[in-house]
Amino acid sequence: MSEQRTKLPSTFDEFLADERAKEANRLAGWKYREGLRSAGVSWSGMDTPYVAATDAQIHAAALRRWEHHTMFAASPAAQFLSALSRLQNAAESARACYARGFGERLEVLAASEAVEDAANALNDALDALKVIAEEHLA
Repeated sequence: MSEQRTKLPSTFDEFLADERAKEANRLAGWKYREGLRSAGVSWSGMDTPYVAATDAQIHAAALRRWEHHTMFAASPAAQFLSALSRLQNAAESARACYARGFGERLEVLAASEAVEDAANALNDALDALKVIAEEHLA
């Protein structure tokens, strides 16, 4: 059974929206914690006021994350992980065809396509692994 995965941000606008949501969550968390702390205490026990990140700070954080993401996405390590994910999905698809018993011609064709996808993904993983090995042995 494949597990549900959260879609990671991939564009700068998605990273910016993600950073804005994180800042909103940090503020909400601070307000909640301060509300619990302040229940029944005097003002001397209050924490310093929350200082929200500015738009420029949020933009800079999103830009840093987006740059890191794009650098990693172009790396052999990311290509290797992507190929392994595709290999796993293709193997699960082929296994599902087998579990249904190849009862119909379409099941056999689907299994054949899944195995071909797995072979392509395996070749991509091997290619990425060769680049990684060359980088580490150089």
